[in-house]
Amino acid sequence: MIHLRKLSLAGIAMFALLIGFTAKAKADTVSFSVTGLGISVPTGPPTPTQLDFNFKGNYTSPIGALAINALGSVSLAVINPDGSNPNKGTFTITGPDGSTFSGTFAGSIQQATAAGDTTYTLSYTITGGTGIFAGATGNGTSIGNLNVITGATQDRLTITLTAPGVTAPVPEPATLLLLGTGLAATATRFRRKKKSQQES
Repeated sequence: MIHLRKLSLAGIAMFALLIGFTAKAKADTVSFSVTGLGISVPTGPPTPTQLDFNFKGNYTSPIGALAINALGSVSLAVINPDGSNPNKGTFTITGPDGSTFSGTFAGSIQQATAAGDTTYTLSYTITGGTGIFAGATGNGTSIGNLNVITGATQDRLTITLTAPGVTAPVPEPATLLLLGTGLAATATRFRRKKKSQQES
């Protein structure tokens, strides 16, 4: 019985190792957080009811460098209960190989201080893409700081993206190697325990 158990655990460990080295890790859904810096540029003088802007920023992410270009507007005529103004627009994010994904965003921006500093919160809806992002869907959230005078922006964007051509950096081979090592260690422990019981 002991010999059979050792063979079973060794077989499972070997199978896990073989799968880990031969299978290519692929995931269709990628979730990641990125940080970036950008410039928000008004596209024209504000009217009493609206401020149009163009946001361009660069991000680092687990799938490579990303660049965002967003066109939007802040509604100055509407004030939310918390004192913020609603904003909305469209965005396109370009990946490291020129593939893009795009969609819409909406959220709110706080009233700026005398020095021009403000914070904003946005929700993103991904509606499509090109290249490896073809057929992309998903969503995201963004929290950032903006100076409306200088245009300096610091942003934290979290995205969940599903696209058939996206391969996420999934550490499956390493995980399976760890599993195989754990099973081998467990088998060794059982063998030593059984041996010490037989000697007693």
